[in-house]
Amino acid sequence: MSEKPKRSRVELTPEEREYKKFRTGYTYEEVSDMVWHREEWHQAHHTRRRHAVLGLWREIKQEMWHRYQNAKLIHEVEELDLEHIPF
Repeated sequence: MSEKPKRSRVELTPEEREYKKFRTGYTYEEVSDMVWHREEWHQAHHTRRRHAVLGLWREIKQEMWHRYQNAKLIHEVEELDLEHIPF
């Protein structure tokens, strides 16, 4: 089976580079605590495995990224509307 070629930084699009630099502001420990308190208690709930923590962190980052992108678009539209005022 052939391995997938790794992409270098040069091949990343500007948006991909921006996403890679984007930070949530949370630490691993904080996200781990979120996993602990996220749902009601059950036997398997308190394991806090690494994949569960990283998966939640990824969800958080993606949600924050989409909000950030929407805010940028709204800001751009507001700037465009100001330029088109006839007076």
